[in-house]
Amino acid sequence: GRLAVLPIDPRSGGTWLAVNDAGLLLALLNVNPPGPAPAPRPAGRSRGEVIPALLGCDSPAAAVGAVGRVIPYAEFAPFRLVLVGSGVVADVRWDGTRAMVVSRLIGHEPLLYTSSGLGDHLVEDVRRGLFADH
Repeated sequence: GRLAVLPIDPRSGGTWLAVNDAGLLLALLNVNPPGPAPAPRPAGRSRGEVIPALLGCDSPAAAVGAVGRVIPYAEFAPFRLVLVGSGVVADVRWDGTRAMVVSRLIGHEPLLYTSSGLGDHLVEDVRRGLFADH
C-alpha cells in the first residue's frame, strides 16, 4: 500500500536499494565473512527478495519488527540490511547462522557500510581510511 522507488534486477526480480513514501530507505549488502565460503544453498532464494517484502513498513523500527516475521533467514545467503528513517539507522545482519540487529540514532558522524566479494574483513579498514580522507 505504499509508493516506492527502486531499481529491479532483471534476472532475479529483486532489488538492493529502495525508498518508500514514508521516507524509509532500505539498502541490502552481501556479507562475505572471513573463513571458507559457506556451501551454496541448493534452494536458496535471492537476497533481492528481502527489501520488497518490507516496503510496506513506515520506519526502521517497523521494518526490524517485520523482518523477523516475513524473512526466513535460513533460505538466504548472508546479508546486511540497512534501514534509515525517522532519525534512526538500524542494521540487520544475517551471517548464515544467526541474525543480529544494531540500531542507533543518526548523529553528526557519517556512517560507512561496505561489502566485498574478496571478504568484507579485507576491505573494511582500507575503505574506512579512504572515506575518512575525503
